[in-house]
Amino acid sequence: MGPGMRCPRCSIELPFRDLVRHLWLAHGLLFDGSRARPPWAVLRDQVAATVGGGDLAGVVRCYDLASRLDPLRGPARVQTLLARLGWPGTRHCPRCQTPLAPSLPLPPPLEQAHGRLFGDGFAVDVDDTRLTSRLIVTTPTATLWCGPEPGRRWSDRGRRLLVPGVLLAVAVVLALVLRACSLPAEVPTSLLLSAALGCYVLLRLGWPTESPPEERAIDYAWTWLVPQLQAGGWPAEAWKFIARLARTSAGRGHGPRREVALRDLVRHLEPLSDREPGALPVLTAAWRLLAEDALTQRRDPIRLVLEVVQRALSGEVPWLAVGLLLEGWESPIWTPGNLARLRLLVCEYAFAEGLQVGDLIALGHLCPSLGEVLRIDSPTSLVRLRWLSQAHDRPWENVGPGVTAYEIAGYPDLGASVLGRDPDLLLAAGLNGAWHSDAALIRICEQGVIFADTLMSEPRDVARAIPRLPPESRSPAVLQTLEAWIRYHALLVRSAEGPVSYSGAGLSRLKVCSTLVCSRCQLRRDAGRVSAAAGRAAEALP
Repeated sequence: MGPGMRCPRCSIELPFRDLVRHLWLAHGLLFDGSRARPPWAVLRDQVAATVGGGDLAGVVRCYDLASRLDPLRGPARVQTLLARLGWPGTRHCPRCQTPLAPSLPLPPPLEQAHGRLFGDGFAVDVDDTRLTSRLIVTTPTATLWCGPEPGRRWSDRGRRLLVPGVLLAVAVVLALVLRACSLPAEVPTSLLLSAALGCYVLLRLGWPTESPPEERAIDYAWTWLVPQLQAGGWPAEAWKFIARLARTSAGRGHGPRREVALRDLVRHLEPLSDREPGALPVLTAAWRLLAEDALTQRRDPIRLVLEVVQRALSGEVPWLAVGLLLEGWESPIWTPGNLARLRLLVCEYAFAEGLQVGDLIALGHLCPSLGEVLRIDSPTSLVRLRWLSQAHDRPWENVGPGVTAYEIAGYPDLGASVLGRDPDLLLAAGLNGAWHSDAALIRICEQGVIFADTLMSEPRDVARAIPRLPPESRSPAVLQTLEAWIRYHALLVRSAEGPVSYSGAGLSRLKVCSTLVCSRCQLRRDAGRVSAAAGRAAEALP
């Protein structure tokens, strides 16, 4: 390829270096090998090669190139290419284009009625309808227990009837004895009957009721059935039952009794999650139950979800597990404040691991449920958060003491309260060191500075806001502090502006997916492989 090469479009003869520049500027073509080709054709081949090799960092580079070719529609076109090629994050079969489910969908909860919990050949039956309480625990191959409920001989009904029943029996016997002795029996019999009725009413109204049979059945499933499965090495044929039991137990039963078994189950299944199709739904159900139990026990559930994301980023579990965990998860956990906390904590960890804003956006496209949490449709916000994570010298301390949104997100109660009200918070400062009082908290958000529920984006807004400020906050010192923070907010916004960058750093160790099975053609996709049909589909792409 020496000098004097001819342009294939306009026949002009130029040196090779100048010809490459001429092809791009004059005709919008790239020199690929020995041919001049449209840039999207070159990108299509790169995407196909990336999918064929299972290279997640390569996908990020394709997003970067697409954003340079077309900042508005480029990433969406790459997403379409990935879907047509059967990339696991897009969940489409490369043969018939049917949407793929990651491994198996989460199974439904167990059937439950009148104290009986059953499904997949397992059953726990707590019979509380008689005077005594009975427990029956069965597996597909054996009956583990059939007899009185341990530690609870009498049912609620039996205990309520025991004392009145004894008094009633005494009254009947006394009446018969007195009548046999020709003595008046009306008064003592009436007193005993009145006492029996009074005891029944008092016990009915004031006797502390035990947990319902349905709740106790869940506890017995975890304390009787699950230990048997744990001792057997968590057999694969019981995985579906465990997943259904975990879904049934959300917000119910006694959390501490099952925590040890749940964590052992997670340790057993994590190494299998990228090889066994049935492992990922069980693992997801166990993660969800651990988070739900943490909320019930007034612990921080967001830390558990963050731990799953961290394991996915480090390659311990497939990245697809994050999407399966978050998708369709309806829970009291997901308040606006906790969603904002999860976003900040994930960003903090990702930026500390060397990921760029573009990497997070690419991962958000591959996992839409996490993309919604990260708000990848607002890349400018992510750029500012990255700048904040890299500001180790804390330049805002020149204005006054302040804490970052990352630091606030680390406190469950405070973070949920503050970030639930201002999810776009960047910094927070307190007047005279008062951090826990709303009246003294200055919130530096993306759109401006908020103080006393008043938004101010320019220094002149302070004078306009004086009538709306509390009387104790109208002193010149407070007003000067507000103006200083407003000026710093403008400086912060300018400092944090910049292009969205992609690096692919840290993504090479991610596991792409677990085995996927197409529901229509039964094609199995393994991690890092693409069928020949995908290669043929690539040639047909525009």
